[in-house]
Amino acid sequence: AGTNQSFKVSGFYVELYTEGGVQKSRMAVQADQFLVTSGNSRHYPLVFENGELKLAVANIGTVNAGLLQSLNGKMKIDFNNGTIEIFS
Repeated sequence: AGTNQSFKVSGFYVELYTEGGVQKSRMAVQADQFLVTSGNSRHYPLVFENGELKLAVANIGTVNAGLLQSLNGKMKIDFNNGTIEIFS
Protein backbone atom coordinates (compact mmCIF):
# COMPACT_ATOMS: atom_id res chain seq x y z
CA ALA A 1 0.00 0.00 0.00
CA GLY A 2 1.13 3.54 -0.42
CA THR A 3 0.22 7.17 0.02
CA ASN A 4 1.89 10.05 -1.83
CA GLN A 5 5.62 9.24 -1.92
CA SER A 6 5.64 6.47 0.74
CA PHE A 7 5.13 2.76 0.12
CA LYS A 8 4.74 0.01 2.74
CA VAL A 9 4.87 -3.77 2.30
CA SER A 10 3.17 -6.17 4.68
CA GLY A 11 2.51 -9.83 4.19
CA PHE A 12 2.22 -13.40 5.41
CA TYR A 13 4.12 -16.08 3.51
CA VAL A 14 3.80 -19.85 3.45
CA GLU A 15 6.51 -21.68 1.52
CA LEU A 16 7.40 -25.26 0.67
CA TYR A 17 10.97 -25.67 -0.54
CA THR A 18 13.70 -28.26 -0.97
CA GLU A 19 17.10 -27.94 0.69
CA GLY A 20 19.76 -30.58 0.15
CA GLY A 21 17.16 -32.94 -1.30
CA VAL A 22 14.93 -32.61 1.80
CA GLN A 23 11.51 -30.99 1.60
CA LYS A 24 10.94 -28.29 4.21
CA SER A 25 8.29 -25.74 5.07
CA ARG A 26 8.54 -22.17 6.27
CA MET A 27 6.15 -19.42 7.40
CA ALA A 28 7.12 -15.76 7.58
CA VAL A 29 5.48 -12.47 8.49
CA GLN A 30 6.68 -9.16 7.09
CA ALA A 31 5.50 -6.19 9.13
CA ASP A 32 6.82 -3.26 11.14
CA GLN A 33 5.31 -4.84 14.23
CA PHE A 34 4.31 -8.47 14.85
CA LEU A 35 2.34 -9.25 17.98
CA VAL A 36 0.37 -11.98 19.66
CA THR A 37 -2.58 -10.94 21.76
CA SER A 38 -4.59 -12.82 24.36
CA GLY A 39 -7.74 -10.96 23.33
CA ASN A 40 -7.49 -8.48 26.19
CA SER A 41 -7.60 -4.80 25.32
CA ARG A 42 -4.08 -3.56 24.60
CA HIS A 43 -2.32 -6.51 26.32
CA TYR A 44 0.34 -8.02 24.05
CA PRO A 45 2.24 -10.96 25.60
CA LEU A 46 4.61 -11.19 22.59
CA VAL A 47 5.80 -8.31 20.38
CA PHE A 48 8.54 -8.22 17.74
CA GLU A 49 9.40 -4.67 16.71
CA ASN A 50 12.54 -2.82 15.59
CA GLY A 51 14.58 -6.04 15.60
CA GLU A 52 13.73 -6.81 19.24
CA LEU A 53 11.53 -9.55 20.70
CA LYS A 54 9.61 -8.45 23.81
CA LEU A 55 7.83 -10.88 26.13
CA ALA A 56 5.48 -9.62 28.84
CA VAL A 57 5.77 -12.92 30.74
CA ALA A 58 7.94 -15.95 30.05
CA ASN A 59 7.61 -19.46 31.41
CA ILE A 60 10.72 -21.21 30.13
CA GLY A 61 11.80 -24.74 30.99
CA THR A 62 15.42 -24.75 29.77
CA VAL A 63 17.51 -21.80 28.59
CA ASN A 64 20.69 -22.22 26.56
CA ALA A 65 22.55 -18.92 26.63
CA GLY A 66 25.98 -17.35 26.84
CA LEU A 67 25.22 -14.05 28.57
CA LEU A 68 22.40 -12.67 30.73
CA GLN A 69 22.57 -8.93 31.34
CA SER A 70 20.24 -6.42 33.03
CA LEU A 71 18.82 -3.57 30.96
CA ASN A 72 20.54 -0.95 33.14
CA GLY A 73 23.93 -2.73 32.92
CA LYS A 74 24.24 -3.24 36.70
CA MET A 75 24.31 -7.05 36.65
CA LYS A 76 25.81 -9.56 34.24
CA ILE A 77 25.88 -13.37 34.34
CA ASP A 78 28.39 -14.86 31.90
CA PHE A 79 27.48 -18.53 31.57
CA ASN A 80 30.39 -19.33 29.25
CA ASN A 81 33.04 -18.02 31.69
CA GLY A 82 31.17 -18.90 34.90
CA THR A 83 31.13 -15.34 36.29
CA ILE A 84 28.56 -13.09 37.93
CA GLU A 85 29.24 -9.35 38.06
CA ILE A 86 27.26 -6.73 39.96
CA PHE A 87 28.00 -3.05 39.42
CA SER A 88 26.88 -0.20 41.68
